[in-house]
Amino acid sequence: PPPPDVPKIKGSLFFDQNQNGTRGASEPAMAGWNVTLAGPQNAVLLTDSSGAFSFDALPLGNYTVTLQQKSGWNRTLPASSYSYSVSIDSAGQTTTVNFGLYSPTAFGFDVSRFWNIVSVPVTVPDLTVDGVFPLHITAAYAFNLVYVEKTVLDYGAGYWIKFPFGHTVWLSGGTIQTDTTDVVKGWNVVGSVSTPVPVANLQTIPPAILSPYVYGYQNGSIVTETIEPGLGYWVHVTEAGQVIVSSVPSGEMDGVANAARVGPRLERISFGLASGETANLYLNLSETESSGWSISPAPPPAPDERFGAFFVDAGDGSARGLVATVGEKTRTTVDLPILVRGAESALTVSWDVQGAGRDIIISGDGGLRRTITGAGAVELNNQGNPAGGAAPDRIFALRVLPEGQSAVPESFTLAQNFPNPFNSTTLINFSLPVPGHVKLEIFNIVGEIVETLTDDAMESGAHSVPFEASVLPSGMYFYRMTADGGDGGRFTATKKLLLIR
Repeated sequence: PPPPDVPKIKGSLFFDQNQNGTRGASEPAMAGWNVTLAGPQNAVLLTDSSGAFSFDALPLGNYTVTLQQKSGWNRTLPASSYSYSVSIDSAGQTTTVNFGLYSPTAFGFDVSRFWNIVSVPVTVPDLTVDGVFPLHITAAYAFNLVYVEKTVLDYGAGYWIKFPFGHTVWLSGGTIQTDTTDVVKGWNVVGSVSTPVPVANLQTIPPAILSPYVYGYQNGSIVTETIEPGLGYWVHVTEAGQVIVSSVPSGEMDGVANAARVGPRLERISFGLASGETANLYLNLSETESSGWSISPAPPPAPDERFGAFFVDAGDGSARGLVATVGEKTRTTVDLPILVRGAESALTVSWDVQGAGRDIIISGDGGLRRTITGAGAVELNNQGNPAGGAAPDRIFALRVLPEGQSAVPESFTLAQNFPNPFNSTTLINFSLPVPGHVKLEIFNIVGEIVETLTDDAMESGAHSVPFEASVLPSGMYFYRMTADGGDGGRFTATKKLLLIR
């Protein structure tokens, strides 16, 4: 900021809810409005997240400060016009000019710093991106199999837009009760109406084409149960048709089938960066008829998103999703590999887990091994980036035990590494029925030790150890585990792994 003796004209804009021309303690700031300075120096500023603006280092002279006028909004401060006349007469002068606005049809909703999926929830006279979202720092991106830039927005559609800071978007317009959006087979981004709509009340034409989960975005993708006004959402449909977002009860819409679904309790596991970006994964343990497990596909990432976390198929790793379902009738241990991409700084793992009577263990990168229940978090060390390269993949595993089974295994096991083949990073899982000393070594094809991953005492239970091989050439390697048996015996097992560049 400039030193205090530099001439300036500053102020703020607020929503004058009681129309008295004075800002009350609870009256909100209004971001994204143009304030124009005319005089010896000319400038235009947008009010920031606190509604503030400041014209600094001004030459002496006479100025006019004018607030942008928008349809539907009435000025309450200043009393006589949208402008102030200000005379700067001395080097240390600071003049404060505030503005107040009111609209009987005002509508506000919050957006976050960086990427958001947004929509237009009320009818407005100006549907340009600048008119609706003046603080945007990227284009508005619609999605139609690929991202497409838009300068004019449509009702009923959702758009990806990035903002420099979190703020409240204020609009004045008419209420929208129902929006019908054409959708193509696969992923689509839909918008909102003027009131919250439960996901269970979404309707489709033809009926029953909507996949189970709808995803919003709050610094990362989230499974949502409510379509909130002003935001946009990923929906997946099994064939082309229409998705109807409506606050009108479905029984009053003749001929339209309701796509109601029962929302199960989802256990949440999150990976977070210091920047605030979050990657959320969900575990559904409430599928009463299933005796297996499955992964629901993940929606596409934001236009330039680099950070993310996915459940991956333990076979070839091609299937990636944010929700994994483990049926109540499943009677075997389920291991769900997790891939975290683009973690360029220290990583925090957090969870909100009830468990539905099952033990759930997360293990992997950074020596993490934790039976998770309730709400908790743990910070992991930063792996760092290879010189000149991108952030390395980080591999974790989520183990779900059958109901009633202890987290302590009955026998020693050494699992096949995942992924395999791999490029740079893979995860080796093993289990100990008793505490003991464990050595895990990597050998090349001629039997030479190339790395010792661990040589230490460990507690009983499931363990995961990452192997980072960026300095090794491609080829076949072996990993050998040796562990104390607890009764004077020793467990030894060896498996192959394949490094491919």
